Amino acid sequence: MTEPSSSIKTVASASKPLLSILIPCKNEAPTLPLALESLAIQEADFAFEVIFADGCSTDNSAEIIRQHALNQKAAVSVMALPPESHGMTDGWSAAAKVACGAYLLFMQSDVRIRDTHALKKVVATFGDPEVVATSFTEVQADAEFAAYDFWGQVFHARHLGKRDENEFDDKFNAVRREVYERIGGFDVEHFALGGEQFDLRVRLLEQGEIRDAGVLVEHLHGLGKRFSPIGMLKKYCRNAEVNGVTTPLYWKHRDIEPGFMRELILRLVI
Repeated sequence: MTEPSSSIKTVASASKPLLSILIPCKNEAPTLPLALESLAIQEADFAFEVIFADGCSTDNSAEIIRQHALNQKAAVSVMALPPESHGMTDGWSAAAKVACGAYLLFMQSDVRIRDTHALKKVVATFGDPEVVATSFTEVQADAEFAAYDFWGQVFHARHLGKRDENEFDDKFNAVRREVYERIGGFDVEHFALGGEQFDLRVRLLEQGEIRDAGVLVEHLHGLGKRFSPIGMLKKYCRNAEVNGVTTPLYWKHRDIEPGFMRELILRLVI
């Protein structure tokens, strides 16, 4: 299998990884140490690899990954994405093509796993052959709220105390590799900007069950970065564009996502 381009040389596992953790990143130096540490303390009794898909970072993200202790526990590599295709969906898709594990775990670089047995729970969930993918429980960065700047706190205020059960939104979701490949993976062409997780979820449910692995994950969106009114407006405009593409899909499968209309109205109000 082809090695990831611009790979960081690491201590390789003596056995083939059972689980491949795929993480897109771009200038995520503030949160990478938290994500890396939460992987390094995992009590896994099997080999796993971590592949970072770098979207043209200009900070020291690669150096942080290279120097972290996780390299002593797992096979860690970084692949460079081309400038014309360096979004998150592109990153997961590219990393999946070079991954070796029987299970692919899609993770984001701004999440912290709040369970030292998370990887074991994910793999154990696949013990049932009917399970094709796993979901998780997501909490927000309540404990880190004071670390955000003023506009960051404004942005996160509506998320305080929020807890989402049985989530499937690419922050900590695993799939059987054979099933992922059989259904064609992520639809990068139609969902390059967002909504890729729901499209994948719909197609996975046609193959089997998506089961909650009982894992708690904390989302640290934008921690350590500068927030501004203009930046927030741009993000909401981008979300509006994504909603325009994905709304027909959500509406068609509204039985899968019963809270969709409430969330759409909330976003429109904001």
